[in-house]
Amino acid sequence: MALDTYERSAPPIFRQGLSTTTKLILLSLLSMMLMAADHRLQISQPLRAGVAIALSPLQWLSLQPARLWDVAGNYLGGVESARDAALSYEARTIAQAQRLQQVEQLSQENANLRQLLELRSSVAGPTKAVEVLYDTADPYTRRVVVDRGGLAGIQAGSAVIDAQGVVGQVTRVYPLVSEVTLLTDRQQSIPVINARTGTRHVANGNPMATGGALELKFVPSGTDMQKGDLLTTSGIDGIYPPGLHVGRISQIDRRVDASFATVHAEPTAVERGRHLLVLLPVKDWPAKPVADKANPQFIGLSLALALLLHMLLGLWGQDWVPDVLAIAMVFWTVHQPRKVGLVLAFVMGLMVDVHESALLGQNALSYVVLCGLATATQRRMLWFPLGEQALQILPLFIAASVVEWLTRLLVHDAWPSWSMLLAPLLQAGLWPLIGAMLLAPQRRAFERDDIRPL
Repeated sequence: MALDTYERSAPPIFRQGLSTTTKLILLSLLSMMLMAADHRLQISQPLRAGVAIALSPLQWLSLQPARLWDVAGNYLGGVESARDAALSYEARTIAQAQRLQQVEQLSQENANLRQLLELRSSVAGPTKAVEVLYDTADPYTRRVVVDRGGLAGIQAGSAVIDAQGVVGQVTRVYPLVSEVTLLTDRQQSIPVINARTGTRHVANGNPMATGGALELKFVPSGTDMQKGDLLTTSGIDGIYPPGLHVGRISQIDRRVDASFATVHAEPTAVERGRHLLVLLPVKDWPAKPVADKANPQFIGLSLALALLLHMLLGLWGQDWVPDVLAIAMVFWTVHQPRKVGLVLAFVMGLMVDVHESALLGQNALSYVVLCGLATATQRRMLWFPLGEQALQILPLFIAASVVEWLTRLLVHDAWPSWSMLLAPLLQAGLWPLIGAMLLAPQRRAFERDDIRPL
């Protein structure tokens, strides 16, 4: 404690006033008297009023911090309320702007739907209205997915149009959705006709152009074609009805050193449209001529006789004996692939294995390989006469013999005789004879078609 805080005055010689104890007692008695008078006699009201008047300034000062707190709280609350109101008004403004945009979009869609309805009444044949769901994720193709599939009657190959013209073609059909390939896809093509000159061309998709375009290939440089010419569907493909708008010529590049001109066209259809119309294939086309069908009973009888003849020739025990059953199996596999195939070849091979007491599956493998190769080449083989078919069928018989040869070598650990190589040659030599015998009883058409094989 600092020294200047000590009392330095001299103590009084004589005591002055009341002592502390006396003051305590007197003031205590006075307080009790005041309490008794205030409680019993209620005469302290003037004193209370005087004290209240003296304390009023202090009471006012004590209430100011609370009032300031209330004022500040009300101000901040008002600011927060104003901010919330501003945000609410902004959200309402955005919602109203979005509704306005939706109204504009709905108005545009209604206009497109009305155009589609008018177009639907003018297009002959059944139609289906579809809606585009999304574009496919493949960046190398131009395709969209629509909300109708096989359950709604959509068929693969159907043309897809909008109010402005052709959009594309249905290429894949699923139960609930379908995939539409746009005209600007690289693999899509459509036959068109120049509405001004009447010349026919084939338009191919060119996705490399900005926004997608069409390209007319192999157009002679001297062809009468001008910028702005309208291209419409020709209808010769049986898919697109004639007269639908496809595009307009946008660029013609004629070069002196080239025989063909490079022609680009701008599609008339809107690829980003939402509502489209699917033109289902027309069903009143003339039916295709049906090829003559062999009698299943005759096929079974011929295979049974071939198996019996194979058993009889097998009694010689020579490897060079031709396999008549293999010839008959290949013949029917080529001419009737839906009735005779790999399963029947496998079953017949197992029967031969059991008859010859060979390893089960040895001849079955040989017959399956032989009929599999025949199935792969049957379309090309039918365009040749029986004599030339023998040359086409010889490699198949050699392959089947090689399979049987390798099987014997691996299983019996013995080198087969070279006489086995004569069997494919004999089988190919017997092919025209056996083929003519099997074709003779078949029913022929009254009017022979030289360009269609039996």
